Amino acid sequence: QANRTPIASGRSPNKSSEGFFCYRCGEDGHIAPRCRATENSALVIQKLLQLIRKPKDPNPVLDPKNPGVEKSECFSKNSHVEFSEPSRLPKGLVGPSSTFDVKVNGHSCVALLDSGSQVTIVFEKWYLAYLPQVPLQSIDGLAIWGLSSSSYPYRGYIVVNMEFPSALMGTAETITVLALVCPEPSGPEQVPVIVGTNSNLFRRTGWYLPGEFVYQGPSCNEDTAT
Repeated sequence: QANRTPIASGRSPNKSSEGFFCYRCGEDGHIAPRCRATENSALVIQKLLQLIRKPKDPNPVLDPKNPGVEKSECFSKNSHVEFSEPSRLPKGLVGPSSTFDVKVNGHSCVALLDSGSQVTIVFEKWYLAYLPQVPLQSIDGLAIWGLSSSSYPYRGYIVVNMEFPSALMGTAETITVLALVCPEPSGPEQVPVIVGTNSNLFRRTGWYLPGEFVYQGPSCNEDTAT
């Protein structure tokens, strides 16, 4: 969803490569169809989540040709794209939102569908507010890489029923999903749920095809899964 609200950014032009990286190996400067490097799903997931959760810089950058007018720059916040008014962005630059209204055990919320994530995440604040009766199962031997070079914490996992809308599935369908419960990261407010490829949703909709972005590393119990 595109929100027409004034924004400011202090990021300099020499950082324009941020957000432009390969979805196969995770490195900057090229795209997946031209990549010959080894797949690195952990790095790809890390960079995707960094883009989603990057906070807005409070220091505006002014256009030198028009002093007092802030530059337009797209950034990801709450899984929406925001741009200044009036917008002069070229048609086709901003794609459709990857968020949908879903129901988790009957409770409605907005979820981000993330084909770069191998796990489904329910953030702790929403879990405590709407799913406190769902048992939190303990788990170890699983490392989640996302926000930084350090492993991202989680409280455990839950088993829930997620109902996806007919606009996404063709018909409304409910899928049983194992989801990690994670504390909210610092930065902008998050969508309460991130739906990963473990939900099998992407195969059902044709977004995630067998053989694409398949994790080839050690199994989860070897403390390296992402």
